[in-house]
Amino acid sequence: MKKSFFALLSVMIILCSSACSQNEQINKVTFTATVLENNTDSLLIEPSKDSNEINSSDKIVVSLDGCQIVDSEGKDISAADIPVKSIIEITYDGIILESYPAQMHNCYKVKLIDR
Repeated sequence: MKKSFFALLSVMIILCSSACSQNEQINKVTFTATVLENNTDSLLIEPSKDSNEINSSDKIVVSLDGCQIVDSEGKDISAADIPVKSIIEITYDGIILESYPAQMHNCYKVKLIDR
């Protein structure tokens, strides 16, 4: 009886330690949007009509803090290079704060698709 208890306990400890040591998988969601305002440290965008994000809000403020910004060829550019009315592709963690306008703080990448 003691052997089976210790065996079960050992298996549980191994499973817990392996689960705790694994890195959390980062969720990445991508969608397209139109830029309504460019404030250089954030963008006010309108999600495309076919995106899931439009169900959250018709306007979202995207914080660019720590966000990679690239042109259509994948070359790094600055936020100032993104004109109003341009089409962009945004990759983020899938979390949108429900306010108005909605807010997105964990942006990984903004890609300029069309000026």
